[in-house]
Amino acid sequence: MVKAIHQLSGERIEKDVEKADFILTSGNGSYLYLGDYPESRYQGFFIYENSEMLKVLELISVKGAAPIDTVKNLFYSVQRKRGMLIETFFLPRGKSSMMYSLNEKREIEIFLDFKKSYDNRVWGLSYSTYEQDGCIIIEFTKATDSREDASSGQEEYKAYLAIKSDTGKFSLAGNWIKHDYNLDKTRGSIPNSRFVCHALNMEGSKFFFSASFSKEKAIGECISIFQNNESILKGDEQSLGRIIASKDINRIKDREKRYAYISSLLSLSSLVVKEEKSAGIFAGLPWFFQFWARDAAISCRGLKSIDLKLSKKILFDMLGTMNNEGRVLNIYSLSDKDDSNQAAGIASTADATGWIFLRLYWLFREGNLNIIERAKAKKLLLDAIRLSEGRINEEGFEANREKETWMDTSDPAGKDRREGIRIEIQALRLMIYRFAYELTGMQKFLKWEELMKERVLSAFYKDGMLADGVGDFTVRPNIFIAYYAYPWLLDESQWKLVFDLAIKKLWLDWGGFATIEKGHPLFQWNYTGESNASYHRGDSWFWVNCLAALCMLRLDSKKYYRNILKVMEAGTQEILWMGAISHHSEVSSASSLKSEGCMMQAWSSAMFLELLQEFFSV
Repeated sequence: MVKAIHQLSGERIEKDVEKADFILTSGNGSYLYLGDYPESRYQGFFIYENSEMLKVLELISVKGAAPIDTVKNLFYSVQRKRGMLIETFFLPRGKSSMMYSLNEKREIEIFLDFKKSYDNRVWGLSYSTYEQDGCIIIEFTKATDSREDASSGQEEYKAYLAIKSDTGKFSLAGNWIKHDYNLDKTRGSIPNSRFVCHALNMEGSKFFFSASFSKEKAIGECISIFQNNESILKGDEQSLGRIIASKDINRIKDREKRYAYISSLLSLSSLVVKEEKSAGIFAGLPWFFQFWARDAAISCRGLKSIDLKLSKKILFDMLGTMNNEGRVLNIYSLSDKDDSNQAAGIASTADATGWIFLRLYWLFREGNLNIIERAKAKKLLLDAIRLSEGRINEEGFEANREKETWMDTSDPAGKDRREGIRIEIQALRLMIYRFAYELTGMQKFLKWEELMKERVLSAFYKDGMLADGVGDFTVRPNIFIAYYAYPWLLDESQWKLVFDLAIKKLWLDWGGFATIEKGHPLFQWNYTGESNASYHRGDSWFWVNCLAALCMLRLDSKKYYRNILKVMEAGTQEILWMGAISHHSEVSSASSLKSEGCMMQAWSSAMFLELLQEFFSV
């Protein structure tokens, strides 16, 4: 067991846990993800540069150190205690660097694994080590190799790691060690083992690492953080204090929930990546380091409480990627350069545009759009309606192709694809017509809304049941998304019948909802990893759980009080004491509360924030 501690301004909470992994980010996309020992090839120190995620460090090991007995989360840094030895990890804001310190001089071993995050090739990797400008430089070269490439010996790229310490003492090692990744093996993620390079040993108590595809940048940044490390550390600590001081968190009297709220606030904020003219939200770490439009749109409500201006900018920027169907790209880029994935035809989504306009609609109703923004929203909304007319079928519904909704995987047998006419897509469309009417005052949009509402009721609602799709009364939590987007579809008594059935069929006693009714042939009690068998057929998604609790809170907080509290408690425990501590993960198995899937998921934190803000009026 390990003692996990969350400490802020002298106050702390603690608990003995099975393990306490952690993730730190720098605000420019770079991150550090560590546990006691590497359990995944996605753990280590990664930098994000030129829209590429590059792994650099696999592991830092202190020679002769005792096992980890305590992990202390200070929110801007993390400390690990090994008996009397204390390690401190810190990532300076906006840098591709890491500061690592010990409370006494010791010898450390440095293991490297330079690779682009998804590139698992094992040949054509070479390292050289030398000194330059007072730094130890590790130069990595990736070349093609005929054993796994079409050519051999062709250089693909170089990358550099610059290191400084308080003593300057080091010795070369240069041997290769095989690491077996138990987490990857459990998830069925291949490869689940890899040889990494034990590059060198260093002696000292303070170590500074900076990486880049540019040697000059790596050296310059390393020297800068070496010379200014105390002021950088103090500045980030003060910045954290300002963020928290600006929030009325004392309304949350329960200390665990208050710390979980602060954790979610900072976790979501740390997934925001800013470039010179643009900003986006990573969907999650360590895998989803892209800007997924649906995830970002859903997360922008939570982000609003952190940075309203930034939230609006991200929403409008995403609408700038709208295609001739009135849809935004599934994955969008911050840069102007042609993205190879997009050029290859990354699919648009059936619901991201609707989610974006839902966020803008609430901003509009709350008075958070100025005159210029309202005019811009009006133009974009009218464009989206006009461009999407071809997607409306003869019955007046909006259809989606398979894998275009948020449930974007099929089961291994390909039986569950959710193509057709789906409830949450219709609800978002109804909201768009309502928004268009309120923005423009044009009666045609009111008529369209009323007509479509009648059609949806006729096709979807029957005897207290709201279908997941036309002709498909399988119970799924998408009925909560429909309520969240368009609560005017049914009256209060009808919604309660729908909610009651969903709770009967989907509710998990630990405090979540399954993604398909528990009696369904495709239902899976436990997370199946990369096979996707359980992903939308059993796994409980934390963002959906929080959204469902919000809907219950709005519909009848007294009737559903127990369910709402259970969702909040499950989220609180997962954030603080499970997975990567202080971050909300992607999913849990239906069988019991677990941290599974991606360990740091934007929309999980964002919806948890939204739930607690409304429940406690924060």
